[in-house]
Amino acid sequence: MRLTITEEIEPIPFDITAYTHEQQMAMLTMRFNDPLAKAVLMRLHSSTVAGKDFAGLKQLGLAVWNGARQLHDFTPRGRWVSQKVTEHLAKTFEVVVVRPPRLWSESEKRRYAISKYNWANR
Repeated sequence: MRLTITEEIEPIPFDITAYTHEQQMAMLTMRFNDPLAKAVLMRLHSSTVAGKDFAGLKQLGLAVWNGARQLHDFTPRGRWVSQKVTEHLAKTFEVVVVRPPRLWSESEKRRYAISKYNWANR
């Protein structure tokens, strides 16, 4: 089944049961830069023996093979679904990741103050 661009981007009603445990684990693994996904994945590793089903994500149109040896990339729809899966599993397992507030350097503060001033005077 081939999805059109609008179907990939359009948010659809989310149902966690539409994805197997293996597909959920694969989505969490692909979100390696997300601290919440890492925390949920660590929690799942200790509570399940499910593997990772990257091929299933490809068949659903949520991921594509990027040409490297073992890497996949999310489609726009896959990115949205993986975020929803991460949030749902974090809520289910009561996983919370506290992110520290962003610290701005003095040069960054000046630059953003100037850019706001310039933007307002256009």
